[in-house]
Amino acid sequence: MEDFGAGSAGRSSHSRRVGEIAHRSLKNRKFAQLLYRIVQYYQPRTIVELGTSLGVTACYLAAANPEAVVHTLEGSTNIAEIASQNFQRIGLHNLRVTVGNFDETLPHLLAGLQTVDLAFIDGNHRREPTLAYFSKLRPGRGPHRY
Repeated sequence: MEDFGAGSAGRSSHSRRVGEIAHRSLKNRKFAQLLYRIVQYYQPRTIVELGTSLGVTACYLAAANPEAVVHTLEGSTNIAEIASQNFQRIGLHNLRVTVGNFDETLPHLLAGLQTVDLAFIDGNHRREPTLAYFSKLRPGRGPHRY
């Protein structure tokens, strides 16, 4: 697997089992349910998630508002494929997966969007990249205005 972010603190190998990825990266159920309720209440139409992982949080975001489009970005091709299979298995059709380094894929995605109503940054947990993604996603920043 490719890892463009901070990497796994407990593992230096580029090979991991799905169960290990799930154990280290899945949000606890209460946090995922909170995100679901936020989306359900505010009804954002355009959602961007950085860090798809296995796609569980993206499923919560997408299920909370079937009218929204959830753009989820993942660095690893292999992990994105597992997430895409999960989306199909669950039957969610309002998810769009973009694979690659966020530094390259995020600006390209944002250039094609008029607004971002909700952003969830959960990938590449290093300080400087996270602040840079936040800055790009903020209203009035980057190549678009919302």
